[in-house]
Amino acid sequence: MENTSVSDQEDNPVHHYLTTVVTSLRHFGATIPKGHAYLCVPDYVLQRGQVWPTSPTITEVELGALRQLRVWPQQCYANCQQLVTQLPQELGLQYVEGMAICGHRDGNSLPLPLAHAWLLVDGKLYDPTWSLHGDYDVASSHYFGVQFSSDEVHAHIAATEEYSAMIDDWTHGYPLLRSSE
Repeated sequence: MENTSVSDQEDNPVHHYLTTVVTSLRHFGATIPKGHAYLCVPDYVLQRGQVWPTSPTITEVELGALRQLRVWPQQCYANCQQLVTQLPQELGLQYVEGMAICGHRDGNSLPLPLAHAWLLVDGKLYDPTWSLHGDYDVASSHYFGVQFSSDEVHAHIAATEEYSAMIDDWTHGYPLLRSSE
């Protein structure tokens, strides 16, 4: 998928939130921790991520292939990592992790970005976790995140022995936020 333009990112409320968090932390004197390359999780997502458009949507054929495995409410990392690692590569699944705002059909969306994971199906956004909710509206949702290869997802699962957040991995000392030096 092509990178989004600067104006698309600036118009995205998740990008605005991430920028505000990082700017505020720096304003109040926060510095990058020793051994890290990023100030915090929002800084990593802001520097390495992008806006992910919610259209075009996936086809019914693609959706049918994704329904081979069961997904669970409130388990976005497990749902997406399981689908990427257990379904055939021919489906063109890519794992994305970052922050998102869940849009609702009735317009009553909570405008607070949440740490979240979703998929790309041949470049088209698909959210298996939020799609479980009948009032989820992809068109009014907003996504900003970092795309990971299936090899990176496999390596994370092998290293942690669990399906879990790759970026906000506090239990393992935030390996993605550390500097490579």
